[in-house]
This record gives sequence, C-alpha cells and structure tokens, in this order.
Amino acid sequence: QVAPADRKLMKQFLELHKRTPLVPLYINTAVQPTAFLIEWLPENHMGLVPGGRERAAACDRERQDHLDRLEATLDRDVRQLITQTAAWIARIESCLPPRVSLQTILGMRLKLVVQGLYLAHRVNTLVGTLLHLHVALQQPISKADVRSLAQCLELLKAIQAQYARRSSMLSASATHLLFFAQCRLHKMLAPARDQLNADLTTLRSSKSALKSFFSTPKDSEEVKLDALAAATLVMDALGGPATANRRILMHLGIDVLRDTQRLQHDTLHDIEEMVHLMELTVELPTLCDKLCDCSFLYFSRELISASIEDSVSRPDEAHKLPYLVAAFRDAEELMKAGSVPEVVIEAFQLELEGLVDCKLMRPLCTSIENDLRLHIHSARLTGVVTVNPIKTGVRDMARFLQTRPLRLATKTVNIKVRVEDYLNATFHNHTALALHNWKTYGEMRKLAQEKYGVQLAEITLPGQTLEQGLDVLEIMRNIHLFVSRYQYNLHSQVFVERPHLASGRHLNTIGIRHVANSIRTHGMGIMNTAVNFAYQFLAKKINVFSQFLYDDHIRSRLLQEVRWFHDNRNSINNEFPLERAEKFNKSIRILGVGEDGSTFLDQFRRLIAELGNALGFVRMLRLGGMHYCQNATKFVPNLGQVGETSLEEAARKEGLSQGTIEAAKNLDVVLGGLRENSAEGVDYFQVLADVFSNELCTADNAHLQEFHMILPALFLSHVEALMQSKDKLMKRTTSLAASFTDDGLTLGVAYLLQVLNQGKQFDALHLFESAHKHYTEMQKHAAKVAADPLHIDDGEDDTQDSLISKSGDPARGSWRQRNAARAAETASEEELANQKLRIQRFRNFQSEWLLLKFSFSGARVFFVMR
Repeated sequence: QVAPADRKLMKQFLELHKRTPLVPLYINTAVQPTAFLIEWLPENHMGLVPGGRERAAACDRERQDHLDRLEATLDRDVRQLITQTAAWIARIESCLPPRVSLQTILGMRLKLVVQGLYLAHRVNTLVGTLLHLHVALQQPISKADVRSLAQCLELLKAIQAQYARRSSMLSASATHLLFFAQCRLHKMLAPARDQLNADLTTLRSSKSALKSFFSTPKDSEEVKLDALAAATLVMDALGGPATANRRILMHLGIDVLRDTQRLQHDTLHDIEEMVHLMELTVELPTLCDKLCDCSFLYFSRELISASIEDSVSRPDEAHKLPYLVAAFRDAEELMKAGSVPEVVIEAFQLELEGLVDCKLMRPLCTSIENDLRLHIHSARLTGVVTVNPIKTGVRDMARFLQTRPLRLATKTVNIKVRVEDYLNATFHNHTALALHNWKTYGEMRKLAQEKYGVQLAEITLPGQTLEQGLDVLEIMRNIHLFVSRYQYNLHSQVFVERPHLASGRHLNTIGIRHVANSIRTHGMGIMNTAVNFAYQFLAKKINVFSQFLYDDHIRSRLLQEVRWFHDNRNSINNEFPLERAEKFNKSIRILGVGEDGSTFLDQFRRLIAELGNALGFVRMLRLGGMHYCQNATKFVPNLGQVGETSLEEAARKEGLSQGTIEAAKNLDVVLGGLRENSAEGVDYFQVLADVFSNELCTADNAHLQEFHMILPALFLSHVEALMQSKDKLMKRTTSLAASFTDDGLTLGVAYLLQVLNQGKQFDALHLFESAHKHYTEMQKHAAKVAADPLHIDDGEDDTQDSLISKSGDPARGSWRQRNAARAAETASEEELANQKLRIQRFRNFQSEWLLLKFSFSGARVFFVMR
C-alpha cells in the first residue's frame, strides 16, 4: 500500500519535470529525472508513476517541447544576457557615487561582486541544457543556434576575464565585504538572541506549574534553550574569519533557528541571503573558474569549427575572438586533470591550431586580398568590377587586425602580423611571375596601409634580379655562339642580345652582377678556366683574320692604299681622306655579296667584333670576380691587414682544440684568396696581347703589316651599319635588326693594333680628324646649296662663262642665261627640305664618328703598358 504523501510528492516531481526535463551535472553528464525513476524505481512502487512505461514516451515529448521553447527564445535570452553582462562590467569598472555612506558602498559592492557569478551560472546552465538536449534527442544544431552558443561562450570568458582583471580590487575589498556581511548578520541575530534571553528569564521566574502545564512545545524551555544556543553559536562564529568550519557552524545554527521558528520569515530570508552572499564572496575564485569552465566543448568539437568559421562573417564582433579561443582551450585543462597521455593533448592542440589557421586566417587573408584587388580594379578598369555597398554590404575586416593576439598552447597568433606576412608573400610571388604588374601591387600595398593599417615591404623587384642570368659555364662552353648573339657596350659593361636572334619579346642582358652570381655559385676557379676558353677562341678567330688579310684581292688593295698615302701624305696634310675609304668599300663590294647583302668587309667587321666581344667577356669576368670578392669581404674589417696575422697561429697560442685550429687555417686560406682576388690581380688583356704578339709580329706574317690601312674602310662600314640600326630602332617597324651599341669592334681593333704593334701607323692616318673635316665640309656645301640652288657648282659655271666669252658667241651666252633662269624658277621648297635632311644626316654621321673615337680611345687604354 502506497502512502498518500508519496503520491503527492511524486505528482509534484512529475510537474517539475515538465519545466526541467534535464539537469546538467558535470561536463558531458546530465540527468533525466523521470527516466531515472522509471529505470531504477522498485516494482512494488511503480504505482507512484501514473501510466508506468507509457510515461517514457511522454518524457521524450516533454524534452522536445522544452528544446523547442529554448530555441525559440534563445536569441532573445542571449541578447538579454549580453546586455546584463555589459552593464555589470560597466558598473564594476565605474567609480562609486560621491557622498554615499560606507555601509551603502559595501552593500552595493558585495552584491555587485556576486552578480557576475549569477550571470555566469545562467549562461552555463543555458549552454549545458541546450547541448545536452540536442545530444539526448540526436538533433543537429542550426547555424543561428551555433552563433548564439558562441556568444554565450564569449560571455563566460568575458566574465572570467573581468574577475581576473579586477582581482587586485577584489582581494583588497574581500576582507571589508566579509566584515560588512558579518556585521549585518550580527545585527539581525542580536534582537532574536536578546528576546530568547528575556523569554527564558521570564519562564524561569514564574514557577507556576499550571502555566508550564498549558505551554506549547514551541514555547517550552528546552526549545528556547536550543534556539538561544544556536543564536549564540552563530554570533560567536561571526566573530572571527569566515573559515570553512565557522561557516558550517553558522549553517547549523541557522537551521536550528529555522526549525524552532524563533525568527520571522522576512528576517530569516535576509539572514539566508546574507549568508549566501558571504559564501559566494569567500568561494569567489573557485566558483568563477567552475562556472566559466568550457571544457565540455571537447565532447562537442564540431562547435569549434563552426564557431570559428561563423566569426569570420561577423567583423563587428572580432574583438570577442580571444574569448572564443580561450573557451576552446579549456579542454586542455580537463585532459591534464584526467591524466590523458601527452599524445592526445598535443593532437587536440594541433587540431585547434589547424582550425584557427584553416577557418580563420586563410579566409580572412583571402578576403582582405580580394577586397584590395577589387578596389584597385574598380578604380582602374571601369565597368569590369562593380562594387555596390548598399547591395553587398560593408564588412570592415580591419577590426580583425585590431584584435588582441590569440593565445594557443604552443604559439601566439597575431592576426595583423599573419596578414602582413601573407600579403607580402602574395605580392612578391605575383610580381615575380609578372614583373609588369609591379605598379599595381605597389598601389595595393599603399591601399592596404591606408585601409587596414598594415606595414608591408616595398615591391623591390627590378628586372633580371630573380635569377643570376646566363651562367658563365654556359657562356664558356658556347662562347662562339655567345659572341655572335650578343653586342657589347663598353660604357655600361653589359652584353645585350641581338634583337633578330632573341627568342622572346624581351632582350636578355648580361652584366657584372650576373657574372658575380655565377662566381659565387661555382667558385673563383672558374675565372681561369673561362680565360683559357677565351684564349682558344681568340686563336681560332685570329687564324681566320690572318687568312682574310692574306687574300690577294684584299692585300693588293691594301698595298695600293699604302703607296697612295705614302706618295700623297704631304698634299693631304697627313690625313687619310674618307673618300678613299668609300672607294675601297665599293671595290670590295664588286668582289661579291652574301645572301643577306653583306660584303666581305662586313663579314670581316663581324669577325673583329666577335674578337672584341670575347675580350669584353674576359674583362667582365675580371670585374665580376672583384665584385664578388668585395661583397664577400665587406664584413671583414681591415682586409689588407688580415694577412699580417695568422688566425691559425693565434688559435695555437690560445691552446684551442684541433678542430678550431683547422677552422682558423681554412679561414686564413679563404681570406687570403679573397684579398688577392679583390685587388686588380692579373691583367688578362695584356697577357692575351703578349701571347699572340710574339707569334704574329714575325716575317711569316708580313701580310698583317697592312692591317691598319683597312681600318678607315672598316670604321666607315661600322658607322654606316650602326646608323642604319639606330634608325630602325627609332622607327615603328617590324624589322628586328635594330640596335644601339656594338663596342666589340672598337675593343677588337684596339686589341689587334696592340698585338700587331701598329698603333703608331694608325695614329699617323689621323682618321678621326679627317672624318670630322669631311662631314663639316659636307654640311657647309649642303647649307650653301639650300641657300642658293643656282650655284650648285660655282667652278663649273665660271669655266663655262669664260669659254663663252672667248668664243664670242652671244647666242650661246643668252642660252646659258635662260637656262639659269629656268633652273631658278624650278627650285622648290621640297628641294630645300631635302637639303636640310642631308645636313641633319651629316651631323648624325659626325656625332657617330665622335662616339666611335671616344669608344676607341677608351678601348686602347686597356692595352697601355703598365
């Protein structure tokens, strides 16, 4: 037989279950009261549960209804909690109002301190109940609920952070708050104790047995004595520090007072509330850590990924990210407390770091890059990219860069630094792939600095710095191809690829920097090997050079020029006339022309230019080696004095280990080599000149003694060819034969003059002075013709006039006058324009000869005897 009281209790319990069908206990543990009773209630007491087993299905429906109610009001509840938490944080940070009594201040401070615990308890209960219900009913969490749960987690960590931030203030005021609570309790208990003393005194003074007989148990002496003892015990416990034992005695005494019903209901409620506040104040650090603990997320790790991914879409709440990450890290403390293996903890830490990188950093960096790119394109490409903030909205991603660094287990993620590194790498790589876009990425860098406040590196990627250029080994192995495909510039120390031999849209260049890079890659020993290859190439080309001058057609013409200059040098003022060079070129053209229209003299000119290119390569090797040595020794102080002190000997004197002595010895060798090579070192030009001079200046090579006489025609051919190349360079033409330099010829001629010892013979020709006078006279004559077209040839007119006067034929004289008048009338502006063009062309030729003179003079300096 079941007692009626039990049925009534069970009915109340089932009614409570409708409001709270699930009670979270710890981490991932929760209790469902009705299901627990149905499973564990004895069979003879099953009558307490109406409906028996059918009640289980009703419990599931009630849990589902409770979950639906929570989700329906979740957004509103979270907003209310956010507002209350923000208000609490603002109040605890604010100053106290002036002119308020100390008692009021302490009362306000006491309630304010524990209010954060109430908020944390509400948030923790809401999150735990919602998660447990979803797990129990096996229902997925919507995206909106994920956002609300993430906000709740942020609230818990914000409350914990606020307590930690104000911990010094709380520690300083805890003693005063507890003393205030004790005084309040003492004031509330003192009247009750005095009343009990008065009642007992009255009861003991009246010895009336009849009064004692009619008294109720409530007014009995034993009950009053127990109440007085309890009140005295509580007040004595309040007289010292609020230790755990004293608080237990306080609770026991208050329970006795409640049972004896010696206190009014309002007074008892105030006492219990003050005791509760006192308990919360004492246990504040422990309760705060317990209520704000989010280690339960370890069993719901899917929320971590979803929450981080959702946070990227909410830039306005970017400042909450550190709280969210801190909530996810609480699982580490749970695993450490449970003696979980370190491998599992490290795996979870790596998983969290991977989620932060994959779900937060990568989308954020990509979004910022796309925003910069769209901004630049929308400004530069009208109509291609349209950005409408009204339709697409505005996402201020800069808020993420202002967020505090995210603290993980093994690293700290600084979002701003990560974004800077990503943008630097992206702009660098894209600029390296397309150098012509450097300006665009420079503008994006400036925009990123103004819009997001990031400091990015300069876009310093000039052309041909991404690689070391054509390797010296490749040039050395294919030097015959190199000297024919490239043109040398003596002033800039650079080789430029011939346009008609280029394989792409751009011309390759090779300078000292590229040679230095190759030497850094292969070592200094490559220089001697490359010079040997150049020597072998020069030997082959000088053989061809000798064969050309040995040819009867060439040698006979050169001997004729030598005899003519020797016979007429006084009449021409020792200046070889340029007209003879033009005549020589025409006679060579008669011998034959190649398929490309070049004469034998043009081919001979290319041969000497290839010789000069090989010498230019040797010069660049020497300068590249010096450049490399200077860069390698720029951090070595007093390099010139390094050889005076041996590091090996110094290491031996100090008694260092054998390994250190060997290292010092190697360093001595390296520094010695760098010191020797950083100086001017071997003069390769002079060596190459001497080695061939001893062989070519013999009787067997007498045909080479007239080489200097071919130079006027050779230089004239070079100037004409270079002028044609420069004209093509300035015109919009599809011709690829355009160029602006070819100093290999001047260097080759200077080298051959030094080898054949014909420098003085060439100087005796005074070729450059003759060229200057020649074009000066041509300019004057063209200017005179442009000024007076009638007097094209004054000498011829005078001769004809004298013949007419001697013959005495007036008819013929009148005919001559009429012819002159007719010529004057037909002179047109077009003829004048042509004469001006001729004058400009003569000036250009004169300037080109002047440049040739400077280049040739500079090349001859390399072979001056030192």
